[in-house]
Amino acid sequence: MIFNRLILSLGLLVLVFFTPWWLWFLVLAGLALAFNNFYEGVAVALVYDLIFGASHAFLGLPFVFTIAACLIILIISLVHYRLWH
Repeated sequence: MIFNRLILSLGLLVLVFFTPWWLWFLVLAGLALAFNNFYEGVAVALVYDLIFGASHAFLGLPFVFTIAACLIILIISLVHYRLWH
């Protein structure tokens, strides 16, 4: 199970470089639903923000995708807990 999680996390990192933001973000949401506490997604979003982030902050927030990934993973983790426990 850990090997699958590692391979899929690396696949998500590759998606960051070759696909539009909305596609890898949907994959991130799916992986967060598939795995408990998928915090690797936050690291991938941070890499995206550091490499491709806008030069100016959006609404005063410099790391938009990192913050959005944290919120998505938190919400999906809560939903995941409610559905399967």
